[in-house]
Amino acid sequence: MFALVRDLLAHREVAEIPASRWLIQRHNLGPLTALAGATQLRDELAASTTRWIVQSRAVTTLIAQLGEAGVGVAPIKGFAYAAGIYETPAARPMTDVDLFVEPGRELVARRVLERVGFTMRSDVPLHHASMWERGEVTVDLHRNILPVGRSRIAIDEVWARTRVGWPTGARRLEPVDELVFHLAHMARNRLCGPLVQVVDAVRLLEHASAERALARAREWHIHSAIAAALTYCRAIADGRRASWLAPPDDAALFAYQPQLARKLLFDIATAGSASQLGARMLGAGLQRIATR
Repeated sequence: MFALVRDLLAHREVAEIPASRWLIQRHNLGPLTALAGATQLRDELAASTTRWIVQSRAVTTLIAQLGEAGVGVAPIKGFAYAAGIYETPAARPMTDVDLFVEPGRELVARRVLERVGFTMRSDVPLHHASMWERGEVTVDLHRNILPVGRSRIAIDEVWARTRVGWPTGARRLEPVDELVFHLAHMARNRLCGPLVQVVDAVRLLEHASAERALARAREWHIHSAIAAALTYCRAIADGRRASWLAPPDDAALFAYQPQLARKLLFDIATAGSASQLGARMLGAGLQRIATR
């Protein structure tokens, strides 16, 4: 799988599937591999294209509705990457759409979502986002990229740096903020997410300086976590052995969380302070309770 990621990053042709279809799907790499030449995965590309059409139409309308209510949002993560750093949006599949809401406007945004037919499915205390569903479309409404107490991200400043985005009426994160948010998301999942996130990171690095990202992460007191995620992505891209903070091979290969001891080791090593570590433990407990 790591070799496939490097082939995709280098824009090399991939004539044959180098791993099981299930594994490629798990890492959200099917459509991108199909575009690289693996004809056996053309159905993955077709399915992703259909999902993109449904999602983009729904989000375009939703952003217009939010704008009419005076609420600004910036698509983040998969939806933003599909439209911004991939030549073919369907190359970057996603299961949901993440929208970062303008600070101070979340309650209005929630009312708009309810009015246009979305139902809230999850809103865990201290969490950084609430989840909403309507038909085939799931929206994560973000107030932050990390839960309460896990950083000192200056959200107002992040919003002030946003620029005109896509679709019409949307904002887009400034490139360094976008890169730090992405690496923070990877670190929050202890680097055990799908490997398409490594492709995302390398593409984001084409538009933002790693040094500036690390400097901003230091300002936000999340430097250790961002440095760990950046090192992990670079190791995979360069074909080097990852650092000891990287997930075990089986967790990385199958994109699942490692054993408890390994989780704690990662959390302790990447926490910016004792209070951040405590916030992570509390948040994990609340999440466990909410999903029972």
